[in-house]
Amino acid sequence: MTLLPRKLACTIAVVFMIMIASGVEAYEVVVDLGSTASPSITAAMTDRSQWPYVADNSWGIVANYVPIASLPHNQQATIFNNFSHHKAIVEIPYHDINWNGSQGHIAYIESFGYSTPYLLILDESNSSSTMTRDKLLAVEAHFPDKTIIMNARSWKKDGGLIRSLEDVLDGVCIEYIPTNAPYNINEHVSPFFEWAVHNNKIIMFLMPPQPNDYIDTRYIDGVQTAVRTIFNYHKNRLPKGWMSSNKILFLPANYTFGESHIHYVPETASNTILATAKALMDMRTELEADGSEDSAGNIVPPLFLLLD
Repeated sequence: MTLLPRKLACTIAVVFMIMIASGVEAYEVVVDLGSTASPSITAAMTDRSQWPYVADNSWGIVANYVPIASLPHNQQATIFNNFSHHKAIVEIPYHDINWNGSQGHIAYIESFGYSTPYLLILDESNSSSTMTRDKLLAVEAHFPDKTIIMNARSWKKDGGLIRSLEDVLDGVCIEYIPTNAPYNINEHVSPFFEWAVHNNKIIMFLMPPQPNDYIDTRYIDGVQTAVRTIFNYHKNRLPKGWMSSNKILFLPANYTFGESHIHYVPETASNTILATAKALMDMRTELEADGSEDSAGNIVPPLFLLLD
């Protein structure tokens, strides 16, 4: 490798050390364990050798009773313990909140030694699963030590409500099928990210598959295309490097309309949920780049990222 001029090399080293010292952030990848797949597909995650990279490098999980609670307790414990970072986003339907005692959804996942900093609340009394201001304030008062994430499904439908709640809302989870056309992603999903960045909010992109996304590489291709679509949509709207934030979370999921046939493992396969999670983590250099553009309009990472 060609040696760099000493002054440039020192400058790069200093920048790199500053970034390490300041705790450079990155978008996170979270594994959603809510599934309409057969229990055996979930049980395959007991074999950590099939997904060591995701086990070590994912943020953690979205905890959901279905179907993991149907597995034997020892299999549940093995799957939870296979994740290196014992953190969970606990999903709770609004109508399941226990206003007079302990919350079973939280107690369940904490019994496996997990911390539960985020609660994803779905109000299933309406089609978008968003909450009114009064409901949101009631949830925040009931769980004062938690970060409350509200579910949504479309910026075109819910954007006005989201903006009206900016003063009390911690973050939003946009639940949207990633294999939709890029036009639909930009209409319904991308604006959530712009809102989140401008308002310093958490944004989660929950990505369930279509029923036939187990065929060929449909799901993993759809997820990567959707995330690149969001990135490109904001190329000239937000500062370069905007995706370098741990307040941005991508969540591959395994639930669909009917039974899901996508497997979780192995992470080295061409089209599994955890292969998709790994692909998202492998895309970080591409999507978090804070450098210039080349002649083809591609983002070029900072020089220190290209050194070996």
